[in-house]
Amino acid sequence: WIENNFDGSKSFHIVGSHKSYFGALWKDENFGMIRYSERDEKLGRKFFSWALSGQGSIWEDLLTDKDGQYIEMQSGRLFNQNSISSSLTPFKQTSFVPYGTDVWREYWYSFAGTNGVTDANEFGVISLKAHKLIISPLQFINDTLIVIDGNDKIVHKAFVNLKPMKTVVIDLLGENTNLQNAVVTIAGKNWTINDQELERPLIAPKDFDRNSAFGLYLYARDLAWLKNYADAEPKAVASIRKDENFIPSFVLLSHLMYRKMNYDSAFYYAKKALSIDTYDAKANYYYGLAARKLNKKYDALDGFEVAALTTEYRSAAYTEMSKIYLSELNYDKSFEYAEKSMRNNMQNVEGLQLQYLINRIRNKDVSGLIKKIESIEALNYFLLFEKYWNNKSEIERNRFVSSIRDEMPYQTFLELAIWYHSLNRNDEANQVLNLAPQNLEILYWKAFLNQKTLKGNQFLDTAKLMSADFIFPFREESEEVLLWVSGKTTDWKPRYFLALLNASRNNKEKAQMILDSINIEVPYAPFYIVRASLNINASLEKNLKLSVKYGNNSWRYYNYLSRYYLSKHNYEEALNVIEPFYKKNPGNYVSGMLYVRTLMRNNQYEQANAVLKDLKVLPFEGAGEGRRLYEETKLVLALNEMQKNNYAEALKYLNEAREWPANMGVGKPYDNLIDARPEDFFEALVMHQSGQVERAKKLFEKVANDRQSVSSNNTLLQIAALNYLNKNTDADS
Repeated sequence: WIENNFDGSKSFHIVGSHKSYFGALWKDENFGMIRYSERDEKLGRKFFSWALSGQGSIWEDLLTDKDGQYIEMQSGRLFNQNSISSSLTPFKQTSFVPYGTDVWREYWYSFAGTNGVTDANEFGVISLKAHKLIISPLQFINDTLIVIDGNDKIVHKAFVNLKPMKTVVIDLLGENTNLQNAVVTIAGKNWTINDQELERPLIAPKDFDRNSAFGLYLYARDLAWLKNYADAEPKAVASIRKDENFIPSFVLLSHLMYRKMNYDSAFYYAKKALSIDTYDAKANYYYGLAARKLNKKYDALDGFEVAALTTEYRSAAYTEMSKIYLSELNYDKSFEYAEKSMRNNMQNVEGLQLQYLINRIRNKDVSGLIKKIESIEALNYFLLFEKYWNNKSEIERNRFVSSIRDEMPYQTFLELAIWYHSLNRNDEANQVLNLAPQNLEILYWKAFLNQKTLKGNQFLDTAKLMSADFIFPFREESEEVLLWVSGKTTDWKPRYFLALLNASRNNKEKAQMILDSINIEVPYAPFYIVRASLNINASLEKNLKLSVKYGNNSWRYYNYLSRYYLSKHNYEEALNVIEPFYKKNPGNYVSGMLYVRTLMRNNQYEQANAVLKDLKVLPFEGAGEGRRLYEETKLVLALNEMQKNNYAEALKYLNEAREWPANMGVGKPYDNLIDARPEDFFEALVMHQSGQVERAKKLFEKVANDRQSVSSNNTLLQIAALNYLNKNTDADS
């Protein structure tokens, strides 16, 4: 709803319609929320902004269209937008079940004039204020509205004509009216007025041992579900050290090792879990996956069969079994298990695709399956390709190819080709790749699939001449292909890609070994950045210098090298790298900010101040570095003037430090959100040293009584201010 604020602005409030979410999710807190303002009524434009202060309005000047600010709506069924810190609360992470499908409906709508929310449903919002029932309708409704009080007595009954966003107020005043548990009903829908506050725990028990086997496992699991696999693995190992028979951690490690492409280790950890509990579903599932990678067919089928005993893994297990039988050309068995995969998930698209493919191979009718797939996925690439495969017409070819419009379309083609290849359908896989945009990864796959023909060598020869740009292998299936290509050519690129794949799978030591085995000078800057990111030894500087050499004057490589020297406190060398580059590229504000930081570390604050005047930092979410550099530069210049007893000049710099110039990329927040303790403290010092004792005391008291974050370094100034005021006990506490 829209409401007027005391400062003349307007707030846009959103509530969830599910009863678990009553109360405003986003309210007028002046910062970090979606806000509504009518700043340009002459043009009829309405803006959504991060804030009504300068922090939000700074974005409006950057708009390239005429529609005003954008809306960023976040939705979902969880209670919060999870980060790993949520694991320290009851709100842990959630994950996806393999081949699982989940469907739900959310309702988002605006409402007005209710001054709060008592209940909400698909018909709109109601609010009960004293004896007044306020309704903000969402739909056109012509029906009788009935209000039944807590004593089951009808206290109001009248025909109403409701219209969306037209607020209705009904007076329910009565001597014996009990509205505490009243029900409002119209057209078969009810609003309730009873207390709906939940008792869900919000705080984790203080005595929960996060360093126990279970505590460590939970944290490792949540890290893995957030795709932070590198940190998840040591936590899972630590859990097992606490309890050498803790099944969940063994299963998690099996999952992590499988993703790491260490299939023998994945098999080992799954076996450890099964040695304790034969029927653990997840352990059996990963046992089956790892066994299949190790060509242990019967172990794989055995694991999937047991995993299928549970509803959670039944669909996934039967799908995997169907794939095994299809790759062996056992179409009857494959179709049987593809059908079984639908029992616990009628929207398992993979199961439907398998049924379609088997029926097409057996020349059976697929029309029913086409309808089912299209009803679930209107844009299903498998189906579009199959339609082309069946008649090879130019129309169907264009329909399939033109439907793939993502940022890296070759990945979509490759995904489908690999799916066919995994089912021993290389003819279809080849055809998909022939339709794909050609690049190195596609060519490597085409060479691999045609390795027994002359075409295979031709694809490899063509690949040698192509750029490595924008190739990021991440699929486990690509490992076999890249290993094969590496053995067929002396070109550095397949080994580089193999290293990228291993690095993405948390096999960083293996990735480093692969890159270090390339003992030629590669004319490709990203190669050296990847190698530098994996190396922590003396070759780091050498790699970064080579990235600059082959970086075609790209700012990233100069920045990497400059930051390396800064991290080593070699400030003069950092300046030697970044200064000439920035002077040639003054429009690059990212390098400009790094140049300013480097000047500061070289105690060249006057020069840094001069650069800041011309720097133009674009606002971005989380921006703040430009403003911090600006403030620090002004404060240091003020301190330098104070040391010379140039108090007027010091105050000039302090006043500038309080400013929020737009070219720093951050708009000024509301005053109560600004931490001005440094400016206030140093101004107090100026007043103190220049004999203005009373003014100094007021400023010291302002700093001493500040309520900004105690975790900030500026709290040290607060302690110093307390000491100046002889409040040593408060300072100590």
